[in-house]
Amino acid sequence: MNKLLSSRFLSTKELLLLNFRKLGKNVLIDKNVFIPHTSNIEIGNNVRIDMGTIISVPKNGEVIIKNNVHIAPYNLIYCGNNFKILFENHSGLAASCKLYGRTENYDGSFLLNPTHNHEDVKLIEGDIILETFSTLGCDSVLFPGSTIPIGTILGAKSLYTGNKKLDDWSIYAGNPLRFFRNRDKNSLELSKKYLKG
Repeated sequence: MNKLLSSRFLSTKELLLLNFRKLGKNVLIDKNVFIPHTSNIEIGNNVRIDMGTIISVPKNGEVIIKNNVHIAPYNLIYCGNNFKILFENHSGLAASCKLYGRTENYDGSFLLNPTHNHEDVKLIEGDIILETFSTLGCDSVLFPGSTIPIGTILGAKSLYTGNKKLDDWSIYAGNPLRFFRNRDKNSLELSKKYLKG
């Protein structure tokens, strides 16, 4: 395999040089992850972030990744100004999800994109929260103000705008998002052994 094209996780020494606001133990971040403002990011224990992921945090936003979180390859985590994106314990993302904590008004009453003056563009921003045991399937998209409640899963290619409250321990899927079924809560028991470390 060509060593220039290979993937590998950063060493502990390399991770410490990135100056995260908080960095836990047993953290694996692929060398091909792009994170412009590490000082606004907290990472707990037993976290893995795979190749091609982009974590974009403005100077006045924050991303908090708690314990036992996996972020699979090619995800976009895009935080809003003065807002946060929070991954609670045992949450995660399958490949190629997009978390938009910041987007623009597309109704035609404002211009779009950052080449225009601030007053001519209307930003829509909000927190995004993945509560404990929640996960997004491949290619899912969240908009500002989205909260995925405890134990809830969004199936692959789902779109959640944050406008409708989701139930705990449920599976939703699709665009438009629809309830599929309830989930088993055995995760609660299995997770107890991870509290001791």
